[in-house]
Amino acid sequence: MTDVLIEKYEALVDIRKYLIKKGQARYKGTVIKTKLDEANYIFEECTKILLLLDKGKDKKLVPAALDIFQNIKNIFEEINSLCIFPKNKSVKMEFDLKVACNLLPAMDGIEATTKRLIDSLEMYADMLDEKGKTLLVTFVLKSRLSENAKLRITGNYKSIEELIKDMRCHLLTKKSFMAIQTKLLHLQQGSTSIEEYGTEIERLFTELTLSQSEGNSDTAGILKPLNEKLAIKQFSEGLRSSKLSTIISARNYSSLKDAIQAAKEEDTTSQSLSASATATAAARN
Repeated sequence: MTDVLIEKYEALVDIRKYLIKKGQARYKGTVIKTKLDEANYIFEECTKILLLLDKGKDKKLVPAALDIFQNIKNIFEEINSLCIFPKNKSVKMEFDLKVACNLLPAMDGIEATTKRLIDSLEMYADMLDEKGKTLLVTFVLKSRLSENAKLRITGNYKSIEELIKDMRCHLLTKKSFMAIQTKLLHLQQGSTSIEEYGTEIERLFTELTLSQSEGNSDTAGILKPLNEKLAIKQFSEGLRSSKLSTIISARNYSSLKDAIQAAKEEDTTSQSLSASATATAAARN
């Protein structure tokens, strides 16, 4: 079920990207209503899935599901915030405290939160007038930064662009793509489950692409298919079962998610057939 949550998270990300890309034009026609209805339905489905997992027997899945659900909740809140912006395309927005509070997360020591703060800050700043940008700088410095972050950047900025630049430079960990690539190329399933192994491969694949692209979406778009092909190759070669490794490699998947799902299904089928054969042999004896 965690796979389903991830798929629904990606669907919400697509809705958010669509709304941002549409800009003020999203207020025309039924765009807002349609996308909000889609987001609400997805969020309700995710809530139901989380409740089912909580009531289920496999309690090991609950912590991972909660982490994914928190990301889903954050994206859902951003979508709702995007839908309350002014409709006038020709006029820049004034700073809105309610929108800022909903859209910009406060730093909590988790790098993913800091990254989301910077991305949301950059997006919101593009929609504000000059006075609004000045108020936004003050708002971020006073209420969104952790005490540690306040020590690492200056306390005064003339522009939102300077603040964003410093936040990227001083608050985000610079990860060596060579170190990430080396770790990816040496990763093996070992004693972990296929799902756990696949999740780690996906994480390293994502980190590698982000590290190499350095925040440039165009570069990331070029690197993603190349790194995904590398990740699929390593995933198949690192599987504990040589038979399963051969099967996944032979199918030449273009999607890492599909390769991981296929490996899980093949492993389940193999275990069922083995159990059935054992039961049949025992019955004959």
